[in-house]
Amino acid sequence: MRARILKSAREIFFRDGFTEASLDEIASRAEMGKGTLYRHFESKAELYVAVLAENGTAFEERMREALPAAGGAIEKIRAIGMFYRRYWLDHPEH
Repeated sequence: MRARILKSAREIFFRDGFTEASLDEIASRAEMGKGTLYRHFESKAELYVAVLAENGTAFEERMREALPAAGGAIEKIRAIGMFYRRYWLDHPEH
């Protein structure tokens, strides 16, 4: 259920921004009542932070995977730069 809420919230927050995002719409998209959403998250701000934290963790994992196991600092910096470019081109909504 938490994963469904976070997925729905991510879509709404990225589309509308924090201020304009509606908890009613997030609950509806997650196919639950607003009360159920509040059982998992006390506020819109707490939900937003949870979305950001989950995205940050996933982003960091993907970045680590992009780093070469061997090589010097220059190769690692280049790999991170290429990762950033690819990531933002693939995910402009973030």
